[in-house]
Amino acid sequence: RNRAAIIAQGTQQDPIVLTGTSSQRGFWKGLSMESTTHARNVLEWVTVEYTGGAGLSGVEDASVMLLDGEARIQNSTFQESAGYAVAVGRISTITAPAGNQYTKSALGSPWSWATAVPSLNGADLTGTDVDEVVVLPINIVLSAVWPQAVYRILQGVNLAVTGGVLTLAPGSTLLFEEGQAMSVTRPGELSAVGSAGAPILLSGTVQVRGHWDGLGFFGAQGHLEHVTVEYGGRESFGGVSEKANLVLTRAGSAEPSNVTIRSSTFRESAEYGLWVRLNTGLPSFDANTLTSNALAPIYLHPSVADQLTGSSTFSGNGVDEVIVEVASGFGITSAVTWRDLGVPYYLQFQVGPVLAVDAPWTIEAGVEVLMEADLGISIQNGATLTAKGAQDD
Repeated sequence: RNRAAIIAQGTQQDPIVLTGTSSQRGFWKGLSMESTTHARNVLEWVTVEYTGGAGLSGVEDASVMLLDGEARIQNSTFQESAGYAVAVGRISTITAPAGNQYTKSALGSPWSWATAVPSLNGADLTGTDVDEVVVLPINIVLSAVWPQAVYRILQGVNLAVTGGVLTLAPGSTLLFEEGQAMSVTRPGELSAVGSAGAPILLSGTVQVRGHWDGLGFFGAQGHLEHVTVEYGGRESFGGVSEKANLVLTRAGSAEPSNVTIRSSTFRESAEYGLWVRLNTGLPSFDANTLTSNALAPIYLHPSVADQLTGSSTFSGNGVDEVIVEVASGFGITSAVTWRDLGVPYYLQFQVGPVLAVDAPWTIEAGVEVLMEADLGISIQNGATLTAKGAQDD
């Protein structure tokens, strides 16, 4: 503790082993490093095993507990714990982690505050009784990379990215407990770029529509590619009235969100797959799938519909329609083109039954626009409407 340090430097041929006199999980309590930022804390080629007996620290029981401290841990193995393989505190750091194994433990590989997850880079996180990294959510304010793993996001405050760039490694899975949410707020950013062979999944710990709230961008930047977001829409959050797997809006009077979305899937929401506010930027929205959502695939403002492309699919939902909100002061104010998305656009008014068009509006061939009862369209202030269909389209 405090100014003390532990120096345990073995070698591959002569490792150091801390174990119990009985090969039984939980036989002894484990190793705790608390409030020690001593630069000489070192564990190299060390095995700590048969630990996890209760009562050593103020957090979860584990083979090694690094609590608000710093240590260099390399090529070490933490196993056969009655709790977790390792527990990492809120402001703890494993410097230069490499070659570590967190394995064969009862509750999971690591237990970690969200801010300490980068300390797990370079480790083998598999082989525990429950192959999950258990994460206690907190604001993330600095850039961080989360390694490929299955993460369980515990109940509590939302997992919030409020600064820096959070990067999720390809193949990562984030499972959110009931009622949880993930938010990205300017100047925070989220980069979740998977691949066809290693997609990224954001889901609930239970596969039921509305199990968790969803992912929200609030005046923030982001990139989602080969990402699936599912089983959200439990409650609206961030001041948004509707519920969706993914919410894109502004934070107060700040700049709107700007998010690239490609080859991603939004499904099994309790309401909408995607909710998009006025002026949100979708620099690229291509080859996405919005399906199996209880209400409709997407709910958006009229000016945002211009950014949707026919390369995405919007079918297989409760209602296969693009829901366009009509409200006073939120009409078409810049030139837009509505494309044939394979499903109709449905104009639904919230405040004021008139869609005000104050800029050129083009409707391409094959587009179907459905009007709610008593709704009207006003082309005004020099604006134009161009709608050129064809005999068969």
